[in-house]
Amino acid sequence: MNKAIYIPIVFALSIFASCTKVIDVNIDDAPPKVVIVGSINNGEVPTIKISKTVEVDQNNSFPPVTNAVVTLSDDAGNRATLQHLGDGQYSATNMLGVEGRTYNLTVTVDNKTYTASSTMPKLVVVDSLTTRRFGGFGGNTEFVVLHYTDPPQMGNYYRATLYLNDSLIPDIFIEDDKYINGNSREAVLFSGEYELVPGELAGQKINVEINCIDKNVYDYFVELIEVNGAANVASPSNPKSNISGGAVGYFSAQTSASLEKVL
Repeated sequence: MNKAIYIPIVFALSIFASCTKVIDVNIDDAPPKVVIVGSINNGEVPTIKISKTVEVDQNNSFPPVTNAVVTLSDDAGNRATLQHLGDGQYSATNMLGVEGRTYNLTVTVDNKTYTASSTMPKLVVVDSLTTRRFGGFGGNTEFVVLHYTDPPQMGNYYRATLYLNDSLIPDIFIEDDKYINGNSREAVLFSGEYELVPGELAGQKINVEINCIDKNVYDYFVELIEVNGAANVASPSNPKSNISGGAVGYFSAQTSASLEKVL
C-alpha cells in the first residue's frame, strides 16, 4: 500500500539536528512482531517495555505483552528476573546499572526467545543548557543548546531527549565524537517539532536528558532516523535491531544525566 511517511535529513556535521520531507513509499503489510524497548541506566533498575506491532494502516497503540519471561544478567555474575508491572512494563529491584558492565537481556514470548547485549559507557555530564537564535530558520526561532565536554578517548556516542514544558519532543537527537573528540561541545537541538520564540521565553521549562550509549544502540537510532524520524515509533519497517531472534526495538545499557532550566 502507499503510505506517506516523514524521512528526516541529518546535517553532516551537526547530528543533533534534523529536518523532514514527505515522500510516498510502498510498505507491505507484515505479520505482528514482538517489540522490545528497554534500558538500564547507571544507578537505576532496568525497565523493559514489551508489545507487538500492528499493521501499518493502524495507529501506534501497540498491544502490550503481559506473559513474557524476562531475565537480565551482567558480566559481574549478577542476575535478575524482571516482574510484569502492568501494561507490558517489566522491571526488577535487585539489579542496578553500573558503568563499564555488559548486560545481557533474555526475553521469551510464546515459546520464542530473544536476546540482546549492551555495554554501559562512562557518564558524561551536561554542564549547562542555553538557547540560541538562528537566522537561517526565519530569524524568529531559538533552539536549545547543550554544553558538555567530550572525553579524550574516541568512541563516545550520545542521545539527547528533550522535554519542553513537560511535553516530549519526538525527534531523535544523536551524535558521535568523530568531529568533537576531547573538546567542549555546544550541541544545538535543531527540530521542526518545537519552537522557542524570542520575547516569549519567560517561564518556559526545558528538560534535557543526555544518554551515553554504545555503538550498536547508536547505529540503531541512525537507521531509525532514516526510516521513521521519531523516537517512539516501532513498526515492521524499523531498522535492524540489536535484539536477536526477530524482534524489533532495542536494549540499551546507558549512563544518564539530566538538566532542567526555566527560562
